[in-house]
Amino acid sequence: MGTWIIRDRQGQTIFGGEPTVGSLYDVVHERKGSFRVRVTSFDDEWLHGVIVDGTAHFLNEDDRGPAEPVIVRHSLCQLVEVTES
Repeated sequence: MGTWIIRDRQGQTIFGGEPTVGSLYDVVHERKGSFRVRVTSFDDEWLHGVIVDGTAHFLNEDDRGPAEPVIVRHSLCQLVEVTES
């Protein structure tokens, strides 16, 4: 069981918080880099989403950009809430 590390826009950490399906987050991933994602689903370990800005880098695959799906593991990333205007 994992704990998501989510930061609000002021930088305050919300430990044990959960991502919200349909919301935007800036992902800071140890391996894939930084990109913005809209969450489609998640569980205790994985977050599934669609990239809306930036590029996710992969070791053995082509990079992925906007409108492409991405999956990230909670232990390798932090999420920053994005307020939609």
